[in-house]
Parts: sequence; structure tokens; C-alpha cells
Amino acid sequence: MLENLDNWGRFVSLPSLETLKEMTHLLDGDLKIGKQHFEIPLTRFNNLIASIGVDAHRFIDTFQMVQGNVPGSVEVLQGGEEEQRQRISTSPNAYALPIIDAGKSIFEEKAGQLLVPDRIRVNTAHVVSLFSNMPVISNIFYAVRLKDENERRLKALCLWLNITWGILTILGSREETHGGFVRIKMSQWRLLPVLDIDSLSKAKIKALAAVFDEFKNKEPTRIPDQYGLHGEYDKIRIDLDLAFLKALDIHVKESDLIPFYKEIGASMGQWMGD
Repeated sequence: MLENLDNWGRFVSLPSLETLKEMTHLLDGDLKIGKQHFEIPLTRFNNLIASIGVDAHRFIDTFQMVQGNVPGSVEVLQGGEEEQRQRISTSPNAYALPIIDAGKSIFEEKAGQLLVPDRIRVNTAHVVSLFSNMPVISNIFYAVRLKDENERRLKALCLWLNITWGILTILGSREETHGGFVRIKMSQWRLLPVLDIDSLSKAKIKALAAVFDEFKNKEPTRIPDQYGLHGEYDKIRIDLDLAFLKALDIHVKESDLIPFYKEIGASMGQWMGD
């Protein structure tokens, strides 16, 4: 409990004891797949990031949405509807005009390409984190900048936040509002255990970025359905997880993942009442 003072909710984040045991292993850097154990480097997100965007209130206080690219406006990602959470790549979809003197400098300081959500409706989201083709800010997502930033490192982290083990750590750190609707505040993101890209070789970062590029335009089903909650396991989910593991020189088979997916799907069904 002392090691999890930031969030005791991890102990009850999902109703399956088996899944919680898997998460406990994971938080210790032990990726357990069946009877196999693999060490992966984890660190607090805060150790990697230089800034983490603006929250919804500051966005509203700083910017006003406008129609079209009017002089002085900036490109933003507005909203978080299901269609914006269907794949891990995204691009700006709106314009906003700074309404305070510091607005332009706030955008220049906080805009980023790696986006993590303030709120997630798990039963309609298909992915969690997004990667924008250009720096943006958002009224729903936090734009993250890294201390040592380049496109490959950003893609590697975005990939981690969308593979099964990344999703589990996010669900374990959530603030639940109602059923499948959860919130993760800036402070919770900062404390989140993530893949320690600082400890990975350039070759592994390159391999992870290549996996991101391979899957960036693919559209998996809704997150619970990826784990067989309403039928078959999602092939994109399986292939994405296997490709991530292979990039880290972890070699397992699809059949090794299915029992784990079954536990996750059942847990999500119990949690969200489906």
C-alpha cells in the first residue's frame, strides 16, 4: 500500500483477481504472459515529460473557437467523440483564436503531437492516446511534450499507451465517474507508470515507431470488444500487441494472449455492467 499511495484504487480497479494480479506484476516491470515472465523498463510519466498541455478550463479561458482559419487563430483538436478515438493517428479539426494576451505564447509553449485524454468513455473508445501530424492543443486531450523529444520517441510512447499493458495501467490509475466513463487528471497522468523510453536503445525506439506507423491508420473495435466481450477477439488488437512485443524482442504466440484477453473482457463486462 505504501508503494501505491498515489492511487489505492489500483487494488480494485477491475473486478477480476487474476487481472489485478497481472497488473501488480506489470507495475513491478514484470510483463507476465501465461507462465512466461519478461522484464520491461517502466518509469513515471513525469520523468519523461517537459509539459502536459492545458486543461479544459484553461482552454476556455484562453481560446475561442472560430469558423475557419481567421488571422491570428491556431489549429486545435476539438472534442472527443467516438469518431476521433477510432485510430491512433489524428490531425487538427478546428481553429481557435486566443482571447488573452498570453494566448499565443501559451499555444507555443504547450502545443504537442502526443495527446492523452482527460476523459475516456471506455465502452465507446477504440484507442486511448493519439498522435497528431502537427503540434496542437485540445479541449479534451492533454498535449504532451517530452524532455528529449523526437517523432520516434513520441510514437513509441503513443504505442505503449495503446497496447494492452499500457491500457491496463491507465485503467488502474483512473478516476471513475460513472461506469465506463472515467477521468484521468494531469496529476494522475504525471504519476502513471509508462514504458521508460530513456532506457531503450535507438534500435528499439526505431522498431516501436515502425510498429506505430504500421498500425496508425487501422481502426480496431471498441476497447471492450477487442477483448472478446461481445464475440471474437479483435485481430488488430492481437496483431498490435504481438508487434509491440516483437519490437522489444519478446516472442510469444497469439494463443498465449487469448486467456489474458478473456480475463480482461470478462472484467470489463462486470465493471461496466455488460
